[in-house]
Amino acid sequence: MLIRFIFNESLALVKNNITIIAPTVLVSLISLIISSATIGNSLDLSAAHTPEEMLTMLQGVFGKILTLSIINYFLQALAHAVSIVLVREAYFKKPVSIDVAFLFTMRKIGTLFFASIITGILLFLGVFLFLVPSVLVSYFFMFTFVIILNEDLSAIESIKRSIYLVRTNILNTIMFYVHLLMLAMTVMLVSMTLAGVDRLGVVASTLVNGLYMTFVAACIMRYYIELRRVEIKT
Repeated sequence: MLIRFIFNESLALVKNNITIIAPTVLVSLISLIISSATIGNSLDLSAAHTPEEMLTMLQGVFGKILTLSIINYFLQALAHAVSIVLVREAYFKKPVSIDVAFLFTMRKIGTLFFASIITGILLFLGVFLFLVPSVLVSYFFMFTFVIILNEDLSAIESIKRSIYLVRTNILNTIMFYVHLLMLAMTVMLVSMTLAGVDRLGVVASTLVNGLYMTFVAACIMRYYIELRRVEIKT
């Protein structure tokens, strides 16, 4: 019941304040443009006739892919943070302004950047351990950015507080996270289908991913508000 309430309210919040989608959609489009301009058709493996040829082609663009992945990760992190601020302002009936949200986010950029580095390293290492650690990191750290933007805490303290919020609400947060994962898989399938059509499909796929990231930011921020209310009452 709580998860449905969070999802419905978050969807309504985004629909009634369409400006909220701008940061994640814009960053997704920027990432697509940069990727197309720097890699282009380098990832076209159709010319490879053997696994060895395919590996050689991938090695040739590995550096570019890694660099683009790092840039995209930090751009998405910044967009996620700005979206969180926009959602908060919209929820409390304040004017929704991207400029104001961006400036507020930049005041916390040092803390956000440090938290992003810690999270990114742990997620990257988790990929080599059958993804399970990465899933656990994204689960326990999911409130970190929200906490940084709403409480006067350092990156490490914010991570610890996120873990605390998750652990003290373990059943509800698991259900919440599982629902987000299921939605993510659905979005991934839709995106892959769209991207396989043509160039217009690739753009549409990018927009779908951007909309999903906005919705995630809205859900996490909205859930955090409910958790804080329970804390204050107790």
